[in-house]
Amino acid sequence: MSTASKSPRPSEEFQTKPWKYLGYPVFSQWLASDHDFFLVRRFDSLNARVILMLQWEIVLLEDKLAQMDRQRSALTFDDVHNGSFEDDDPARLALIREIYTKLKRYNDFIAQHSALKERPLSKMRDIQNLENWHNTYPGAIHPFESAFVKQRDDLINLVKIPRTPLRSFLERFDCFRWSRVFQHTPHKFKQPSSSDSTGYDPEITRHHAEDRIDGFVNAVICLCGFLMLIIPLWILLYTSSRAAQLGIITAFVALFLAIVQSVSVARPFESLAATAAYAAVLMVFMQIGSQDQ
Repeated sequence: MSTASKSPRPSEEFQTKPWKYLGYPVFSQWLASDHDFFLVRRFDSLNARVILMLQWEIVLLEDKLAQMDRQRSALTFDDVHNGSFEDDDPARLALIREIYTKLKRYNDFIAQHSALKERPLSKMRDIQNLENWHNTYPGAIHPFESAFVKQRDDLINLVKIPRTPLRSFLERFDCFRWSRVFQHTPHKFKQPSSSDSTGYDPEITRHHAEDRIDGFVNAVICLCGFLMLIIPLWILLYTSSRAAQLGIITAFVALFLAIVQSVSVARPFESLAATAAYAAVLMVFMQIGSQDQ
């Protein structure tokens, strides 16, 4: 009498076969759920090698074209109109067309690689998010195909969202990063048909509410700007010495420049322009105050 083997429990089945119940369908959904998760390799070394190979191919054609030009300009060669494409040698025209094709590939590839090189490398926190997923679900992706995570010096974010220095500073604190106020529930994952028995929980990943965080950071910036305008005005109002007033203005102008650089993504000349406008406001108030006195 034969007995049927007992089927494994859902949790055991999930633990032993994550590649079946998760795999790329779930991993791809997780990557697409947040810009900070979608990391890919830039392949710097391979791109450099391909560029050198394309360059070598063009150099060969360039040398061949130069030889044809010298040959057709020689005294012993038949008369060829070297100043006309219409009357040019078909062989030389064909070579130029081949060079055009190679140059187009080369230029397009250079432009694409230049755009990639301008992207900064992924931050360690983003890399750790990717590593944590693979550590939480080991075996879901083939080890050889998930090894790209270890290439930390070659990873970039597919979509790079600029963050102000103030936001980067606030995100260092756990109380800010894990606050429920700044979290949201992303779109529902499309679970596999057997997801109810796998034990996979997409809610284990915490997603930041970008709009709320940006709104909070903007509110902090506005508050700082308001205080930087009001506080020195009241101090100048009760300061009669011109030297003391200039010292106060100098201190607040330096502080304003430091704040602008630390809380915004403004470029240096933009920060200096804003600082100059701020200094002008304080100087005007100082002049008005001196006239009243």
